[in-house]
Amino acid sequence: MHRMSEWNDRMIAFMDDASSYGSYFQALSAELSKYIDGDQTVCDAGCGIGQLTFALSPGVKKITGIDRSESAIRFCKEKRRISGLSNVDFRCADFSDLEDGVLFDIMVFNYFGRMEQIMEIARRHCLSRVIIIKKNYTEHRFSIGKNPIEEQELYGADKYLEREKIAHTQRLFSHEFGQPFRSIENAVEFFSIYSRDPDRSVVNTENVQSRLVKTTNPVFPYYLPHIRNSRIYIIDMKEVPR
Repeated sequence: MHRMSEWNDRMIAFMDDASSYGSYFQALSAELSKYIDGDQTVCDAGCGIGQLTFALSPGVKKITGIDRSESAIRFCKEKRRISGLSNVDFRCADFSDLEDGVLFDIMVFNYFGRMEQIMEIARRHCLSRVIIIKKNYTEHRFSIGKNPIEEQELYGADKYLEREKIAHTQRLFSHEFGQPFRSIENAVEFFSIYSRDPDRSVVNTENVQSRLVKTTNPVFPYYLPHIRNSRIYIIDMKEVPR
């Protein structure tokens, strides 16, 4: 089992296929843009391969994607070079090593770690507003069997904000964000990487194929449907004890 923070070439290829096939990041960007002014600087914290960074870029002064994965940032920089966008930057860094003088008006944390870590980073680097996107579904979506998500992943943000008495607003967001596949073998490889099934033998052609639907797309003839349900937390930094 791998996590998205451990990017390698195959994981990058799968995520690039998913983001180019659908409109998830465009829809998420439209939702987040309600809380971002066009003259503000933005940080996409833990940007991965930069889908949200690029989707947000038309509506901001400057956006910086930061991730500790060298392979992910290398992919982002090449995509930026091809796009020619001048208001997009990427840094390969761990936030624990980022200088205190690096400041952003807005910081976006999309499926990034625990709230304690997020707010520690925000206190050091965010001037105006923090936007946090968290899971709002109860089972792991890339497993064959039913593998529940830990309670801390689902409700940790609510409990933290209540405990710390941090004022915030919250929104629900849902949009299709499935995974397209170029072949059945491609799909089995994907489940082999991401499955959290304790019994690895269940990741086989028959079980994987039962999870897929056929498409009319000649490049991606198979698709794993998924509605990604999320909760969006919006926090003004003036409401956060320093």
